[in-house]
Amino acid sequence: MRTLVAYASTEGQTEKMACFIMDHLASLGYDAQLVNLRSPAESYAVQDFGRIILAGSVHIGRLQPELVAFAKANADTLAGKPLALLVNSLAAAGDRAADMKTLGKIATTFCQNTGLEPLEVWQEAGAFRFSRYGLVTSIVMWLIGAAHGQAVDPRKDSEYTNWDRLAQRVDGFLARTDEGGEQA
Repeated sequence: MRTLVAYASTEGQTEKMACFIMDHLASLGYDAQLVNLRSPAESYAVQDFGRIILAGSVHIGRLQPELVAFAKANADTLAGKPLALLVNSLAAAGDRAADMKTLGKIATTFCQNTGLEPLEVWQEAGAFRFSRYGLVTSIVMWLIGAAHGQAVDPRKDSEYTNWDRLAQRVDGFLARTDEGGEQA
C-alpha cells in the first residue's frame, strides 16, 4: 500500500518530521511519496495512495492554510483512506494538561473544518528556530517559552521532537493499516 506524506511547514521542523517519516518508511521497505503542500514540485494523485499522513504546525492557534486547503480539496478521496494527522507544536514539549487540551481542540477544529476523520492524531513537539526568526518573532517565541517554563536561549536553536516516539507512532499506524501485512 503506497503512503502519501503531505506536509506544510513554516520554519522547517514539520518538514524535518515529514522527511524523518519518509526515511523511516523507506527503511521498512514501504513505497511512499513526500509532498510539500506549500510548493508541490512533483505531480501526484491522492487516489493513488492507500494511506495518508498529513503534517502541519500550529501558528496562532491553527494549522497552515495550505494543509487546510489540501484537506478540503481532497476531502472525498481522503475520507475513504486510513489517515494520520501530525500536529507539530512547541506546546507538546511540556506536560501541561491545558496545553494538550488546546492542541486537541486545534486538531478537532481542523477535522471539523475539513470533514476529515483521522484514525490517529499525533501531537509532537517542535523546535525553537531562532536562527530563522526575525527580531519580533524571536522576542515573541522567547516570551512563549518563558511562559511555559522553558529555559530558552534566543542565541541558539532548540529541538524538542521525540524522534523515537514519532517512529513508534508511525509503526503503530502502519500495523493498524497494513493489508495482510504487505509493505509495498
